[in-house]
Amino acid sequence: VAPLKKCLEFSQWPEERYIAALRIGRYKMEAGEPFSKVVDDFLTAHNILPHRLEALHSLVAYYRAKDLHHIAILLGEKSLKLPLPDDRLFVEPDAYEWKLKDELGVSYYWTGRYAKCIKILNEALDNPNANIPEAERERIIKNIKFSEEAINGKKNKT
Repeated sequence: VAPLKKCLEFSQWPEERYIAALRIGRYKMEAGEPFSKVVDDFLTAHNILPHRLEALHSLVAYYRAKDLHHIAILLGEKSLKLPLPDDRLFVEPDAYEWKLKDELGVSYYWTGRYAKCIKILNEALDNPNANIPEAERERIIKNIKFSEEAINGKKNKT
């Protein structure tokens, strides 16, 4: 992490500083550091390049994984407005094309927003630019079915 911190401190190129802050946050998370010590790295990255969503996607994924779905939705819905940038350095197209929508879909499901879950997951699946691995595609389809079953179950109970 030390070389990335030096890069973050001394680099004059915003894209390089963004990637350094993003990687610091991701490395700290992988090392098991408390999220309170990691969130600032992602927010620092976002503050450097607010038109990029990779750092925000990392936050949304964290909140979803910790069952903090309302926070994931709040952050994720704002992040959806960010288009794939023209930046050159380490842009992660999957985050823009389907991964953020996947995270949001799961959080929509767990907050009872089944129709929104279905809609956003279908948007991800229907995106011709989304390079979704087959195992992930199958999981997303299952998640859509879970939401459909939840909707049908509610209708059958009334």
